[in-house]
Amino acid sequence: MGLAGAEEQVVLFVYRGERCAQLVKDVYEVLRSSGRRARIRVVRANIQSPEEFPAFLEYLGELYGRQYVEEYEKYGVRKLPALVVGGVKLFEGVFPTREELAEMLGAAKPAPAAAQPQPAPEAKPAQRAEPKPAGRSCAGCVFFDRSASRCLLLRVRVEDPARPPCGR
Repeated sequence: MGLAGAEEQVVLFVYRGERCAQLVKDVYEVLRSSGRRARIRVVRANIQSPEEFPAFLEYLGELYGRQYVEEYEKYGVRKLPALVVGGVKLFEGVFPTREELAEMLGAAKPAPAAAQPQPAPEAKPAQRAEPKPAGRSCAGCVFFDRSASRCLLLRVRVEDPARPPCGR
């Protein structure tokens, strides 16, 4: 059975920042101008730079549970930004131009309705990080908002970043 007019699933993984905001706009524009029907979902990590992503995933998994990192693992996303169309990861860790996006999205074919997204080919068991040394400061934590001196995870004001309220 053909699915003429069916929406394809597009998931865009980004972080906070101007380049990612522009990438989101570019993806919307390229898909709109191509006439393709797509349901676009933007997954925004609450970090400022892509270098913070591994620590962000670790904190998310430890503090909230594995279900919060399953989607990243499902598509094998290890770097931001990343784009998944119809269950297939088209890129990660780069900012393609609008022309490159149009080329990639033009080459990406919508997945058949019965097809399920395939898990990442390299499904290694997650390695447990070494315990963090005592006396770690909030400065390297992805949940610390420097401008407001607040812990976004615990929703408290941090008086002294050298003494984290979470005890890490």
